[in-house]
Amino acid sequence: MRFTPDFIEKVREANNLVEIIGQYTELKGSGHRLMGRCPFPDHSDKSPSFSVSEDNQLYYCYGCKKGGNVFNFLETFNGMNFPEAVEFLARRASIALPEKETFERNKGISRDQKDLLLKINKVAGVFYHQQLKQLPPEHAAKKYLEKRGLNEETVEKFRLGVSFEEWQGLYKHFLSKKVPIDLAESLGLLKPKKAGKKDDSHFDLFRDRLMFPIFSSTGDVIGFGGRTLQADGLPKYLNSSDSPVFNKSRVLYGIHETGKFIRAQDSAIVVEGYMDAIALYSAGIKNVVAILGTAFTPEHAKVLKRYTLNVTMLLDGDEAGLNGAERSLPILLEAGMMPKGFALPDKMDPDDFVKAQGADKLREEVGRAPELFTLLLTKRWMADYHGSPSEKVRIVEEAAGALAKIPSRALMDLYLLEVARQLDVEIGWVRRAIAQKSQPLAGGPKPARPEPVRSGPVANAPAAPQDEAPQEAPEPEIEKIVLKNAPKDEAFILSLLLHFENLMVDLLDAGPEELLPLFSHPGIKRLLHLAVSKYQANPQAFHELAPSLATVVDNPSIIAVALTVTVEDGAQEGFERRLMTDYLNAIRQRHLKQQAKALASQLKDGVSPEKLEAFMELQRNRLAKKRDS
Repeated sequence: MRFTPDFIEKVREANNLVEIIGQYTELKGSGHRLMGRCPFPDHSDKSPSFSVSEDNQLYYCYGCKKGGNVFNFLETFNGMNFPEAVEFLARRASIALPEKETFERNKGISRDQKDLLLKINKVAGVFYHQQLKQLPPEHAAKKYLEKRGLNEETVEKFRLGVSFEEWQGLYKHFLSKKVPIDLAESLGLLKPKKAGKKDDSHFDLFRDRLMFPIFSSTGDVIGFGGRTLQADGLPKYLNSSDSPVFNKSRVLYGIHETGKFIRAQDSAIVVEGYMDAIALYSAGIKNVVAILGTAFTPEHAKVLKRYTLNVTMLLDGDEAGLNGAERSLPILLEAGMMPKGFALPDKMDPDDFVKAQGADKLREEVGRAPELFTLLLTKRWMADYHGSPSEKVRIVEEAAGALAKIPSRALMDLYLLEVARQLDVEIGWVRRAIAQKSQPLAGGPKPARPEPVRSGPVANAPAAPQDEAPQEAPEPEIEKIVLKNAPKDEAFILSLLLHFENLMVDLLDAGPEELLPLFSHPGIKRLLHLAVSKYQANPQAFHELAPSLATVVDNPSIIAVALTVTVEDGAQEGFERRLMTDYLNAIRQRHLKQQAKALASQLKDGVSPEKLEAFMELQRNRLAKKRDS
């Protein structure tokens, strides 16, 4: 999906960066001098070092050096991809998305239809949460939360709730809110009684359960999970059925809250269920997500890959846990990820482990967890290994299944070396055996796709085709201007020009054609040309220039770095001009030095009066610039 540049700008201009960031950290000041503590989880900011400009709609932290516009903030802090950030902000500003794009992305339902389904889920989530908050301490739900060590803050963070035993509590609430019952049915919240009966025609699917709202990465409630409150209640866990807004094989529980910690730590821990994820989060291990009662899927890997390549599977130490690890390994390897694994002691879940040995011990175990491939090799494929030739062949064949589609040849070589070492055989034999086994795997027929679970019909909102579930939206085709490895002085001048209009006017008065050739970095040159042309076309929109350009560069913090100048308490009038002069002198000196070096090289090939005069002129210019500075 691609949004047009005009649409992207419309969305950006309709959202105030100060309001967005103000939800996560307290900002004080006014105009371009709003300061606060850095909200990013990988920066322990003890004193305010985070600056937000309401004038320029940019942020910059001069501690951790992150910066950019409102899109960059949502991508970095909330882990959204660019289309999600645009869509989230468009909805926040009540801007209609292009209907063709949203229809294609939602696989057959319009944006309005999808919004209505999400609103119904939100109504249900608020209903369940309010019911939990109003319960007395002795209620089974409150007792269970207390037993699991979940405090009020965690309950609020994940918006936990409760459904009562009555059959039509949510149904009656929906009627009072004029919620379309057929749409609530399509979301798996209600079930019909008898066909053709009009009054009291539905009952609640979730009854007498602790409720876990399932959020998308953008914070929308897309489904629910419910844990029975009865000791013998079955099923123990119940999920919403698949719907036009929910597919459990594509969702990781908790990612809306934990994504920023995963991104900050560049590592994710994957557990099996809601309570596992919440228990670890409550214990301070916050880079965690859970799968929802299904096997780990390629779609799960795609979601995680947006945040990190480093994944640790936290496994139950039983047969089922190892089975799940064996299924997930080829998926993770094919996605180009670096999977590790830690098998919990038998009959322990993550919460049990933390309670018994502490969160620090679990962090230690996760930190030294072996490669998931090595874990399976030693604990599964080589279990009861006695060294016979037939066992070696079997182990290599099992390993081949995991390695069939691994994209990294270097990682493949290391895994083959590990197999050879463990089996005490030559690596050449392992390589040949793997190749023989992998050939039919790579060329054979694809396994049949499992039949998906069908949900009830949706009035005016048809479900996605069963053989084509909704796919994650691709990145928009916006060509990024590369600022990587830009010299610091050139990058700083670029930022100054985008923050101080008087400097831009000075540049235009002096003639940009005189200054721009001094810059050596192609990305800086290109962006400066673009900035000058945009300003000349619309000088009245100078304050929109920097945040607009932050959308099209690979490193938006470079554009925002000049915010550090505006927060200097001792900055005097004209301070930015002196900075500009100092940095320009440094760039001119480097430019002249490079020209002199090139001419000196030419002189070696033969001296001509013209070359010699040009070289001497360059040297005189360099000396003059040094004296002036």
